[in-house]
Amino acid sequence: MKLPETKKERNQTIILIIIGIIFIVYVSGSYAIKPLIKKRSDQLNNIEELKSNIEMVENVIKLVKASRQVNRDVVAEIVQLTETSNYVMKARLGNYLIGATELIEKSAKEENVPLESIRELNITDITSVKISNNPFRLYSVKVSLECGMHDLVLLLKNIEASNPYLAISEITITGQPSKWGQHNVEFNVQWPIWRDKEIIAEIIKSCESH
Repeated sequence: MKLPETKKERNQTIILIIIGIIFIVYVSGSYAIKPLIKKRSDQLNNIEELKSNIEMVENVIKLVKASRQVNRDVVAEIVQLTETSNYVMKARLGNYLIGATELIEKSAKEENVPLESIRELNITDITSVKISNNPFRLYSVKVSLECGMHDLVLLLKNIEASNPYLAISEITITGQPSKWGQHNVEFNVQWPIWRDKEIIAEIIKSCESH
């Protein structure tokens, strides 16, 4: 390309050439940089997504740890109630009647109410609570005695206060014309018992493995 002879025209031509080169460089650079910018943007998005996933996983781990602790606390409470408070009735010498008799006689002695008999009834499933694989069943006894209404109320309150998980049901009161103020009384007492005597060990093992 031949440049103009005059200095002014030559300078103008050179300027136009420089502008053209700059434009070409700019356009070429834009096409070259855009993929890099997009790649960089994608990388940043991926990093943010990874951060979000990591945070979510950390939260799940915290929840799992908290759940394990809750399980351990529940198991500890169940074991304590079973071993020390007798809220869950335990078999002694192969039967539950010994423990049930001791607990009812203790309440009767505290209220100075004489008992006639305590008879074992049955062991049944808990039908009022729909829980699959319920670890508990109900052990029932029938208590017979002769007393007045005031003494009966005191005795029932004492028995109920001894265990928040027992239930008193089927109270029968029959008057005695020959003994004014005295009644023949029968009522049932029910305690929760373990469906399987090894259930505590199984629960502890299950919690420790999760």
